[in-house]
Amino acid sequence: MTYTVWNFAISDLVNKGRLAGIAGICLDARYCSVAWVGSDRLDRGHPGTWKALQEQIGHGFSPEPLPRHSAIYGVLTGDGAGAVSVRYLSRQPVTIEHPHQVAQALDQLVRSQVDAYIHTK
Repeated sequence: MTYTVWNFAISDLVNKGRLAGIAGICLDARYCSVAWVGSDRLDRGHPGTWKALQEQIGHGFSPEPLPRHSAIYGVLTGDGAGAVSVRYLSRQPVTIEHPHQVAQALDQLVRSQVDAYIHTK
């Protein structure tokens, strides 16, 4: 099955906008997580309602940072990490053969994006 993943950059405003993490949201899999730069930690987002995320994604994204009151900003930052900005990066299809491997495959995808960033510096 092919899933669509929306990717977001989380930047640390205290450190001149340095990338702090990459997030992935996949509505079809009810998946939301952030991989942090310099950490093996992967934080799962647990939206109170997936409908709010779906509505925001449905409206599309500008190149500007997401508003702090937005559903996506809240679920990715824990509802109030004011020293970060969240920007939409991309949308990509991901094909995963076995449904029971979706979370593991998406975790790997999000981590690989952080690794790719680190290796381009």
